[in-house]
Amino acid sequence: MQANRLSAAAFVRAVSGEFNPTDYSFVVKRRGRSSKPWRWEIYCACKSVPVERSLIFFESMAEATKEGKKALAQLLAKQSARHGRAAQRPLSG
Repeated sequence: MQANRLSAAAFVRAVSGEFNPTDYSFVVKRRGRSSKPWRWEIYCACKSVPVERSLIFFESMAEATKEGKKALAQLLAKQSARHGRAAQRPLSG
């Protein structure tokens, strides 16, 4: 039940255009069998497709994770500036 409440709140924020940094997350996925199969993708709550993804692929999951964290921080900073507030979400390392 708690998860439904959280997703409903995220849906209301998404529909109203309200910005909440906790609605954004990134994942690292293996998207191929080449020597560089890893890419990061950033998702927003209530969206089934990524709002942003790496244009390049990485050799290791660790490398993709490092770059994904940077990309998420940049996206949150850009969204915060657009909505007139500072990003308050710390990135775990």
